Amino acid sequence: MRWLSKIDNGAADAKDKVISMLRRCAHAVSVEDYQTALSSLQGSTEWVSNGRLRQWFSRTWIPEYKRWVWAYRFGFGLLVNTNNGLERQNKVFKYTYLEEKKNNSLSAMVKILITDYLPAMMLKYVRDNAVSSENFGRRYQTCIPNFLRSRPPIFLKHCMQKMEAALMIDHVKKVEETDSCYQVKSQSDNKKIFNVVLDNGKGMPSCECHDWNWTLMPCKHICAVLQSPDVTWDKVARPYMDSPFFTLDMEVVNIPVSGLRVEIGEDLDGDKE
Repeated sequence: MRWLSKIDNGAADAKDKVISMLRRCAHAVSVEDYQTALSSLQGSTEWVSNGRLRQWFSRTWIPEYKRWVWAYRFGFGLLVNTNNGLERQNKVFKYTYLEEKKNNSLSAMVKILITDYLPAMMLKYVRDNAVSSENFGRRYQTCIPNFLRSRPPIFLKHCMQKMEAALMIDHVKKVEETDSCYQVKSQSDNKKIFNVVLDNGKGMPSCECHDWNWTLMPCKHICAVLQSPDVTWDKVARPYMDSPFFTLDMEVVNIPVSGLRVEIGEDLDGDKE
């Protein structure tokens, strides 16, 4: 966006169209779709008439296509697509721990980082894992399925929402001669069928819908399959369900963090749940 918005690059007037073509490349769910989208981009007037655009995209993006095109995302586990976590940590450190100490030297800032901030974040990490675990007294409502218990709250909430949406889906069909492939009818288009795979043999499930391809989190179509009478969550690819994004870190809950005491309910980063 920033590159396209710069007047010197000559693409600002056609920014929306270029972004649309770039997104079509990025959101391709097959190698064929990517090649088609790339050919469309390279044959466009914007591409042909703008040498800077051709140079920037050809040097920076095309050589690394396996890192950003959706068709190549599967089989390698979940991907971190943003740096929001790092930005959030930087914001907490800057405005909570350094706000009143702006005139400190570099060594003083490093001391605050090591003696105050990092132990506090470690304590929060330990606490967040502990309070979500049944092993430490967390009580779940009876409506929460067993496979979602003792998992990170964000994953639990996401799956519960998708499972509720999946109740509206009335067509799930198993593909013959397969153990993990299903067809699920779209709610918005009765003529559209999504192919759902619970285990692609490379440690990942998959669905053809935009929701899945965008987040790699269980979509309502996957949940519709998993709520079928003869299907259980055990059929989902094990490496996917055991991903650190979806499981608690039970190895840290007994680690002592000295020098800090946090009352139950206190939020170290200022967020309110």
